Amino acid sequence: MNIRVETERPWIVVRTRPMMERQACAEMEDAGMVVYCPIYRREYRNRAKKWIIREFPLLQGYVFLRADTVNWYKLAGCKQVASILRSIGGEPIGISEVAVEDIRSRQLAGDFDTLRVHDEYVKPGQKVKVSTGALAGLESVVASVKNTTAVNILVQIFGREVQATVPLETLERKE
Repeated sequence: MNIRVETERPWIVVRTRPMMERQACAEMEDAGMVVYCPIYRREYRNRAKKWIIREFPLLQGYVFLRADTVNWYKLAGCKQVASILRSIGGEPIGISEVAVEDIRSRQLAGDFDTLRVHDEYVKPGQKVKVSTGALAGLESVVASVKNTTAVNILVQIFGREVQATVPLETLERKE
């Protein structure tokens, strides 16, 4: 099978079966192909009220496959690969190296992560984002630490800065 892939777009997009991104990556890597699955980390409470961090695929159902390492015969044998994104003409859709490296660098910097703010790391002047409650989605600055479970933040509302007291568990890090 001879499929042409543009050299300025060395990554192709592979669609996986639902919730099988990791298994699809493992299958393709076992077949000798270079794969990248962007992930983000999320911190939440489980049933036992303990905070845990889990990793999830950033692009659910999709991974990037390095085009110059593709073995089309082995790729067709990967059970967790549903298809390859293709143009109307049937050519695989390519993604540039710059775009993939941008996603990779932002992943490493934690830009996609939703991690809570821990009380030992909170300092006045730190930028945070409110994740739940009436102020959900607003970015703010920590004004002062009230105690180990709450902080005072400064929020821009109605054209002025307003101070509000919120629980630490409702805040996310904003670097």
